Amino acid sequence: MATVFKHSRRLSLPPAVKPGYNGLMAQAPGASNLPRILLVEDEVDIRSILIMALEEHYRIEAVGMGDLALESIKANPPDLVVMDIHMPHKNGYEVCEQLRTNPKTKNLPVIFLTGRRDGWSQARARQAGGSAFMNKPCDLHELRAKIDELLKNRTA
Repeated sequence: MATVFKHSRRLSLPPAVKPGYNGLMAQAPGASNLPRILLVEDEVDIRSILIMALEEHYRIEAVGMGDLALESIKANPPDLVVMDIHMPHKNGYEVCEQLRTNPKTKNLPVIFLTGRRDGWSQARARQAGGSAFMNKPCDLHELRAKIDELLKNRTA
């Protein structure tokens, strides 16, 4: 686990979640006023680590595929999306492009996460309308700082 994301404490994984599971909600008690984040990640272990790292600070909904992300956003738009790029069915670029064509979601902040370290991926993420781009492994404190920055800018 330590090689997946840089974090100051060791994380143990919760029970496995099916790769395409739609609607996993994680939140701390009394967190109903926290910003809602949609996490879109097809790798179960990475998704579990991200949920554990973020659930104390945000209400987290997690899905494992791009098409499920679009369904979830249509049903109940989150405050921000953290999304992998390479996923089955619809990749992160396609999801973000669809969000940008919808007046209700065109300004929804999207943070792309990817293991690819090439300039093309970053350029393509910007072209698709991504708000931010982070490489995996990422520092979880930096991810939270980026989420907070984008949420603050959205409400300003």
